[in-house]
Order: sequence, then structure tokens, then C-alpha cells
Amino acid sequence: MTILHEATHWHKKKLGTWPNLDNPKTFNEKIAWLKVYDQDRDQITCCDKLAVKDFIAKDFGTDLIIPATTEYPMVIKANNGSGGVRFANNKQEEIEAEEFCRQKASKPYGKGKGEWAYRLIKPGVVKEQKLEGTGVDYKFNCVHGEVKWVTMTWDRHGGKKKESILDPNGNTTPLHLVHTMKHVEQEPFDGLENFFEMKKIAEKISARWKYIRVDLYWEGQPKLGELTFWPGGGCYKTPDNLKFGELLDINLTTTKEPVIA
Repeated sequence: MTILHEATHWHKKKLGTWPNLDNPKTFNEKIAWLKVYDQDRDQITCCDKLAVKDFIAKDFGTDLIIPATTEYPMVIKANNGSGGVRFANNKQEEIEAEEFCRQKASKPYGKGKGEWAYRLIKPGVVKEQKLEGTGVDYKFNCVHGEVKWVTMTWDRHGGKKKESILDPNGNTTPLHLVHTMKHVEQEPFDGLENFFEMKKIAEKISARWKYIRVDLYWEGQPKLGELTFWPGGGCYKTPDNLKFGELLDINLTTTKEPVIA
């Protein structure tokens, strides 16, 4: 099964329509296009929650990296997929969380969706310090090194998950991306000054990519959460699909040789 087959059939399965990859317009269509025509071997490293730490630290310094830890509390997660984060406050919780995450890591993520890079990652488990800040996740959506919008999420591990879509200047917008989250027009929790510091980091990291989502936290300084190339598998059920597609104004005139055809 080719990546083209996976990406287009996943779109059809989840959204009920075939994506137009000859002239993609919506956010979801453009993510499907990127899966097929913008493959890069470094995406494998960037999608690996272990390997990405050294990859980013090499160019942007270790201060950006959430440190590994053997002390509690800690965050434990599989390195090769999405979701499945566990918290441990003692040895027994650590053992149970690690077992859960190892089982999760053993199952190839992204197959059938066209998210090709994850199947090439050596499975592993990440153990890192639990952050003490607001816990707000700032997801900087970047096109050719420029932030186009920020998906700010909070209350992800308790209560109703919330989302606010911010413009590049930190202003709220009425746009709504993740239908399973409650839409709230909320300004940056950590203030505009810190927002702009994170934005600078996101734009530096994203400079070489057509599109990448750079997830950052504020912990007295920016801390890297993860890097994502195909958010939501390119299957968001949003009435703003076309508007996000317009923001995702990637260069469609150049393609790369596929890593996996």
C-alpha cells in the first residue's frame, strides 16, 4: 500500500470525501499532500520524541529541552506516536506507566494514515521532568519559517479540553480547529512578552520546512514539547477547514523524492 493510497483513503474514511491533491485547498487536503510529496528523512528524527531532543539541542541549545529524569514526579510517554502520556509520582506508578508506554510503542503508529515517518522509529520510552508552569501548550503552526497561527490548548489532562486559536501577534480569533475541544477566545496565559519569545524559537526551528507545528511550553523560558508535521492526521472536522487551508499557504510547486513511496 503506497503512502498516496494511505493518505487519500484515510481522508475518505474519516471525512467522507476524497482529497484533491492536484489542487489542495483545505487544511486537511494540504496535510495529505505533505504526507505524499514533502517527505524528508529528518522528519523521522523530528517525530521521535527521544531523538528530537539531541537534534534540536544541537542547533538551539539544551535550555530548550525538557530534561530526562529518574526522580518524581515524572512524565512517561512512548517515543513513536501520539497520546498515551502517563504521570508517575512513585516507583509503582513508574513501573505501570512504563509498561503501558512500552506496549503502546510496540504498535506501529500512523500506518494506514500516511504518517510514514513513525513506522521507521525504533520504539522506546521517554522519561522526563514534569513541568511546573501553567501547563498550557502553545502549538505554533509555521509555514516556510513564519508563524501563521497558534493553537493554544489547556486542561488536556483534566476537565474539558479547551482550545484558543491565536493569530501571529497573540490576538484571539473566532477560528476553531479541534472539534473535541471547547473553543474559548483566550489571550496567551503566559503573557505577550513570553509568547513572542516562544514565537521567535518556533520560527527558527521551522525555517527549513514547508510546514511544521512546533509545540512549546513556558517554564520561565521556552521548553520544547514536540514537533508535528501532520496534525490530527489531516482529518480535522472543523467548519474552518478552508480558512486554515488558506493560512497554510505552502509552496505546492516543488516536491521531494519520497522516503517511502
